[in-house]
Amino acid sequence: MERPDRQSSGGQVRDPGCRDDGNRIVVRSEAQGTPTGAFLGVAESDHAFRIMTIDIHDVQDGRVSRTYHVEDWSRAARQLRGAE
Repeated sequence: MERPDRQSSGGQVRDPGCRDDGNRIVVRSEAQGTPTGAFLGVAESDHAFRIMTIDIHDVQDGRVSRTYHVEDWSRAARQLRGAE
């Protein structure tokens, strides 16, 4: 599995939103970068990507009991191909 954080320059993660309802914490953030070589099956180009990520943390007895994490890498690949 490719590690997205290893092949991009100027990578950045931004946290534009968080919601906490007591038993569940949802964090929406953005990841962006410009690959410095072939990445996600796309040849090197001058295209950058910006994608949304979502983390959902279930809390039980004051501790995180389960975490779900989603990143939209298919959208990043489309952006790198210049399709978006």
